[in-house]
Amino acid sequence: MMSRPPAYGILERIPTRGFMRIRDLIDEAGETAHIRIIGEVSVQRRGFISFEIDVETRLFHYRDSNQWSNNFVRALTAADVQAVRQAMSSWPYEAVSRDADGVLHWQVTVSIGAESESFEGNRNKDAVWRHVSRLIEAIGGK
Repeated sequence: MMSRPPAYGILERIPTRGFMRIRDLIDEAGETAHIRIIGEVSVQRRGFISFEIDVETRLFHYRDSNQWSNNFVRALTAADVQAVRQAMSSWPYEAVSRDADGVLHWQVTVSIGAESESFEGNRNKDAVWRHVSRLIEAIGGK
C-alpha cells in the first residue's frame, strides 16, 4: 500500500528533537552560557520579520520587511539578559505542527556555546513560537 501525503488542511505532528537538549545545555553551561537566538517568520505574499538576540554582545536586532521604520538594534539590559536566560530554562517540550496549506512559516535557531538546535513550523500557535514571540515582545517592546 502506497503512503499518500496529508490531505489539504490536515495537521501533521512533527516530533522535534532538541527540546530536552536546550534545557540540558543551559544547565551545563550555567550563568555564563553564550546564548544566541536567530529567527525569522514569513507569511506568503506579506513579507517577513527576522530577529537575533545575542546575550554575549548584549544586542537585539529586529527587521520588518514591510515597515522600514520598524527596524532597530537595541542593547540588552541586565534584566533583558536575565529574561533570555529564564526563557531558555523554561523551553517548551511540545512537538511542532505543520499544516499542509500553511502560508506562515517560522524558523528559530538557538545556539548555546558551540551547540545549536533549529526549530521550525508553520502555525503561530506552536508552543515554541509562542515562547519565542513572548520573549521578543518582552525585550523589544520598550
